[in-house]
Amino acid sequence: MSATNPPIHESEQTDLTPIVVRSEQEAFELLEAALAGKVGPWSDLRFEGWPNLTIYLKGKQFDQTITTSVMRSLLDLQSDINQAYAAARHGDPGKRLTDAERSALELKVKVAGGSTHLSVDVQALAVEFIKQTAGKLTPME
Repeated sequence: MSATNPPIHESEQTDLTPIVVRSEQEAFELLEAALAGKVGPWSDLRFEGWPNLTIYLKGKQFDQTITTSVMRSLLDLQSDINQAYAAARHGDPGKRLTDAERSALELKVKVAGGSTHLSVDVQALAVEFIKQTAGKLTPME
């Protein structure tokens, strides 16, 4: 992780420090450290400026609207996220999630004016996913 992040805690430390992830590289480094048992408890996990999913649709059919095929793609993305979570948290991608889990993982899509500009809040989803599955991961996964 970058020099601006707090150090990764060794298991004997007891102070809780927030972890801030600012890039894909930092996320992979954090995951590797967690799998190696080098990440202790944290007080807060935040993603800053990453990950972001922005979709810009241009054309007559996309004036502050989305088509059903675009909706279907977003629903497929939601389904994939739920399955990945179920596999990581419960060891079974087909496990039915609780209402609370589905609510915590639900994508929030903002539609902006003009043509259609979609922004998906992936940061909150990533934090919830990691908080709920971090203790379940092993080096084999």
